[in-house]
Amino acid sequence: MKVVIDIPEETVNTIKDNAMFAKEVVSSIKWDITNAIVNGTPLPKGHGRLIDYGYVVDAIDDWINAGEYNYTNATYYLRKRVSNVSTIIEEDKESGGEKE
Repeated sequence: MKVVIDIPEETVNTIKDNAMFAKEVVSSIKWDITNAIVNGTPLPKGHGRLIDYGYVVDAIDDWINAGEYNYTNATYYLRKRVSNVSTIIEEDKESGGEKE
């Protein structure tokens, strides 16, 4: 299962700084991690490649501002721009994620 979680930056840094040397995880870190998992967002099986929505909106705005309101140009332009967006989370290929 893949879950998107939100952990305080301070907790992440503490874990990174002490993970190799700590014999026991302090209770505040256990709480932050448990809370993050309980309140996390499970990703559905078979999800596609997760990308930055803002980048896609900017690509659409750029196309509109260029004055090219032609469906063929829009399809080509947007596919090219979106295919170059950095991937935040890879697609779930094992469960039949997005098709190229």
